[in-house]
Formats: sequence, structure tokens, C-alpha cells
Amino acid sequence: MTASINSSLFLLSFFVVIAALASSVGGTYYGYKKVGSPCTPYLRKPCGEHKVASVQYYPCRHCKGANVCKKVTTYKKHYYSCVYAKRCYKSYWYGYTCKYYCKQTDKCDYYKTYKRSRYGCCEGYTTAASPSDYHHKINSGSTYYLKRNGCPRPIFNTTLECLRELGLTQFTNLLDSLPLESQLEDTRDTFTVFAPTNEILSSAMLGGASDNAKNTLLSTHVLNKDVPAVNLYDGQKIESLVMGRFIHVTEIELKKWKNYRYSYYERIFINGHELSSRDACIATNGRVHIINGIIDSSNKTILQVVATSPNLTTLTSLVQTAGLVDFFSQPKPLLTLFAPTDEAIQTASEDLGLDLEKCLLSPSNRDALNDFLRYHVTCGAEYSGSLVLRKSLTTKSCVRKRYYYYGYRSYYRTHYKYYKVCKRLPVSTSDDGIAVGGGDNDNLITHLDIPASNGVVHYISMPLVNPCLNLNKICADFPINCPNCNNTLVPPPPLPPPPY
Repeated sequence: MTASINSSLFLLSFFVVIAALASSVGGTYYGYKKVGSPCTPYLRKPCGEHKVASVQYYPCRHCKGANVCKKVTTYKKHYYSCVYAKRCYKSYWYGYTCKYYCKQTDKCDYYKTYKRSRYGCCEGYTTAASPSDYHHKINSGSTYYLKRNGCPRPIFNTTLECLRELGLTQFTNLLDSLPLESQLEDTRDTFTVFAPTNEILSSAMLGGASDNAKNTLLSTHVLNKDVPAVNLYDGQKIESLVMGRFIHVTEIELKKWKNYRYSYYERIFINGHELSSRDACIATNGRVHIINGIIDSSNKTILQVVATSPNLTTLTSLVQTAGLVDFFSQPKPLLTLFAPTDEAIQTASEDLGLDLEKCLLSPSNRDALNDFLRYHVTCGAEYSGSLVLRKSLTTKSCVRKRYYYYGYRSYYRTHYKYYKVCKRLPVSTSDDGIAVGGGDNDNLITHLDIPASNGVVHYISMPLVNPCLNLNKICADFPINCPNCNNTLVPPPPLPPPPY
């Protein structure tokens, strides 16, 4: 009995002392939180505040690389007088749970400073540009990379100064007294310039063009954002300074045998022209890339290009009948259309002895028409510059041929094989030019690189034969009188026998 009384008196005296201490500092304890504690650090928003007081750079003396500095940032942390409030809620598992939150704060005059240091490039310098190097992409910002390789590249004031430093005199001479020149000197905005070489611009002979035409042409080579080479990817579409005109990025991954192993690298094309020098110069308001050609862009969609061409009237009627108007008008994704001309479709009809136009426009052949047209469309903007490096393309067409046999293994094996065949479009290059289709149905591209805002159009000499469409069977009810027909268009190969 005496022990219990002594323990209770001890606890009572303990709480009395705590209450006296709390009242002496101007606060009262509720649970484990103070209601009005003066000048306590509370770092949660909106009760806390961190500000950068100063930033100082010190040259690194023990680094192997040049132009590496130690960046020391001083932060200022303010203190507040926080007033806490109690908030309780009911939980299904734990019953009533109470928490304290900062209800009101008063800023104190007291603050504390602390420093953080890290290594980086000195002001006015950056790391070397080698975006094809995998290790550079991963380690370019690490302390070990900076200390070892340094920051050898200077950063210029403006992109216009970059063009002059690179010796692109033809580009800068065309910019003289144009509105674009003053834009590139503005340091309040960022730009990315895809500049052609002097030899290409001199051979184009643009000196006799009007100032408005020069400004429009050069503005299509400039983006209103800073885009490093590592941020360019296949199928990318970015609007230039000219509204409605875009640049199209095509990236091809290749491999070469070196040091007893394959090394992979990529080649980037801007509207069909290869990016010869990536991040050739970096400025405070952007960067400059060098390309091997002049960008030719258009503000028309693929549908508008086809509809306004006098040689594609038959294709226009086929697209409208198939209901693919929105498909060729959508801004994304980028598409490549291999467009057979009116003469090509007429020649194919005579070779087959069938009226392809009437057959495909028939309401009963709507699905066949859709598959016929989608086999002429590939993903991405494939200009002639990247086509010569391709061996095959992936089309938008896929007719799934199925066998309904007992056993799932034979079913999926046949299904997968024909799924791949219907999507694959072979590409070959010869002295005659670029051909698509492969085999006996090799079709030359007669007119290359007709630009559109959502892709590119190529004219081909003959329609492409989808290996999953038997036009001889589909169009058997639409013959024509053709004494010289020789069935040049070979029908697709027969289906393989079922695997047992």
C-alpha cells in the first residue's frame, strides 16, 4: 500500500515539474506535442522554409580533367514558432487515432545555415559530347567522370555565336538582316538549330530568293526549345518556328564487328538528312546540330497531299471508301505512305486481267480494301536517306489466317507465322533505285520524299501485293477484256499444309 502511494506521488511530482518547465518556455504539453513552443525548426511545408543564400565555385586542384569546380551551396533554414492542433479520426482496425499538425506559425528572427558541396563543370564549360557512348550517358554527371575527363567544351553566349564559331558562313550570311537573326541572339529563350553544311547551302543557290522565303526556310531548321542529341528518338515529331511545319526524327540501330564482338550504334536522320555532328556547339540559349541536307517540310497532312495530287485520284477514292480519312489526317503517329499512281493501278489491272478499282470499291470487299491500303503504310517517317539502310519495314496491315485444328500448338504456330508475314514489307536498293515489296513484286519508288506534316509520301510504280490477300480470288467477278494480260502480279504463296 505504501509503495503504490509513493509511486503515484512520484508520477504526480513528475508531471508538475514538466508543466512548470512548459509554462516557463511559453508552451503546454498535450501528449508529446507542444501547443506553443517558440522558435522550433519545423521543416514540413507550409511551415518550413529553405532558401539558397549563396553559391560559390572553387577550382578543383586534384582533378585530372580541366575546368572542374567544386560547387558549394549555402542554404538558410528559418525557424518558426509553431502552434499545433490535435486531429483525431476513426480507423476500422485501430479505433480512434490522434495526430498533431502545424496549425499556425510565426517566423522567428533566428535562422541556421548549412552547406552542401558537389563537383561540376565550371561556369562557361560543359562535358564532351559523345552521345553514342553508353558509358557517357550513364556517367557524364558523376564525380568520377568529371574528375577524370573534365569539361573541355566552352559554352558560348548565343546560338548565333555558335554558328559563327563553327564556320557555317553560308547559314549566317543567309541570316543577315532577317528576323530570325535577332531571335537567335535573344538569351531569354532557347533554340535548337539544325544547320546544313556550307557545301549543301552553296549548291542550293538560295541567294536569289526573297527575304520572306529565306526566313521561312531557315526557320524550319530551328526549334523553340533546347533538344540535346540524346533526347532524339525514332518517330519523334517537333514543331519548328514556322507554325504547322515539323521536323521528323528517324533513328536506325546498326551493329558492326569490332574487337571480336558486335558493337551497336545508331544513326539519326532529320527529315531524311543524317545528323552528321551532334551537339556541335552549345550556347546559353540552346545548341547547334549539323545535318547533311536542307529540310523540306510541309503544313499539309498525308490526306491533303494525296487529295491535291493529280496522279493519285484513284487512291483518293479508295481511301475515302475505306473510311481511312481520319487515319491519314491524324497528327500522330508519323506514317509513310507508298502511294501507287493512277497509271500504276491501271497497269496492275491489265496485268491481272481484273478491274482492281471496281473490285476494291465494291461494298462487299470493304475489309479487303482496308487491308490492301494498310499494307502500303508503315510506321514512322521513312525518307529515302533512311530507306537505303533498311532491309524491311513494319506495315499497318495484318490479316490473321487461322487454322482450327485440335491442339493449341499447331494453331498458334500457324497464327504467329502469318501474323509476321502480313506485317513485313521487304526493302532493297539497287542501281535502279529503292524498291519495296521484294521477290517478283519488287516495285520501284518513282518519286521520293514528298513531305507532309504527319509523315512522308513516296510514289511507286506498281501496287504492293499483300501476301495475305488473294486478289485473283477476291476480284474474280470483275474481269476486263485484256488480250495482252500476262499476270505479272504473282498471287501470294498458298497456305502451308496443316501440321499434324
